[in-house]
Amino acid sequence: MQTSERLCEASVIDRLLAEPHRFQFAQAVRLLLRWLRKNGLAGEGAVLQFRNSLAMTFPPSEIEALEAGPGALDSAARILDGLRTGGAVRFTLTPAFVGLLGTQGGLPLTVTERIAASLRWGDDDSARAFVDLFTQRLTTLFVRALGKFRLEQTIDTDGTDTRLPLMLALAGIRNGVAGGVQGELNGVPDEVMAYYAGLLRTRPVSANAVANVLSDYFAVPIALEPFVGNWDHIPDHKRSRLGSRECSGARLGNGAMLGNRLWRRDQQVDIHIGPVDRPDFERFLPGTPGAAALESMLALFGLPALTFEVRLHLKPSASRRVVLTSRRGAETSRLGWDAHLDGEAGRVARTETGYALKPSVARR
Repeated sequence: MQTSERLCEASVIDRLLAEPHRFQFAQAVRLLLRWLRKNGLAGEGAVLQFRNSLAMTFPPSEIEALEAGPGALDSAARILDGLRTGGAVRFTLTPAFVGLLGTQGGLPLTVTERIAASLRWGDDDSARAFVDLFTQRLTTLFVRALGKFRLEQTIDTDGTDTRLPLMLALAGIRNGVAGGVQGELNGVPDEVMAYYAGLLRTRPVSANAVANVLSDYFAVPIALEPFVGNWDHIPDHKRSRLGSRECSGARLGNGAMLGNRLWRRDQQVDIHIGPVDRPDFERFLPGTPGAAALESMLALFGLPALTFEVRLHLKPSASRRVVLTSRRGAETSRLGWDAHLDGEAGRVARTETGYALKPSVARR
């Protein structure tokens, strides 16, 4: 059982400094660089160096040692204090599986024996420091190669996503994020557009694909009803008239029509949201950020010829009784939006609110 004198759990960096052999090499480098960047200390005041291993035994783990100096810097708090006061802190990591010396090195074992003997009997570190110059470059390239095909590597260490512009181009967004600077389009973050890039550019666009993207992004039940039909108003110069030269090609049953509007089933799609609770219901009402985000998400699919009719369905249990009052507050209802009349036995017969959306094609 937990006692009243239970010690606080040590941070990941403290565990890394105390027991580096429990971490993988790539994981340790990633944690160090991410921790420095998180504290605003990456690039200056801290240097990560790699040293050759002189051990002649089988390596039990990928990391032989990790030291922070100068001085006894054995905790993350002391390292941060030293960096913030203008001190120079150097991390020295000794990998056991890569390098030029040791049992896993590329040079003959006699070279490792001579350097180890010079350190033991003559306290001469010049030979090892010379070989470490080449190991530093070798291991640095190895670390970069590790992160080349790992998307999370550059994000955690450098704070940039080099693949984001490519994913935005795949999603059909021009002028993607340059240099890893994050942005957004009509309130939709770039990461969202990159995440749904495959579905955004799938042609033909299916109702299930749009519904799945919207449901996943807004975390509410959303279904699309295509081919609903609406009235398409015909411009005056395109209407059929007897004796008009502009309508000379119109024939009965083939182009000629009466009236100033035409019923079409290929121009409107109904978006059914819900049934949802009242917070989600108010989230998608006209003029709210949720409605603007919904319009922006629909614009990403590139369907300028369609008109969308949003159908908000409120759960009957979340509806409020309509009462005439002179007070205004959070519990008041608005006519045409969330005001519903009671039917028989005090039940609300209809808890639906609708409004039209005409999203334009997303451009940047």
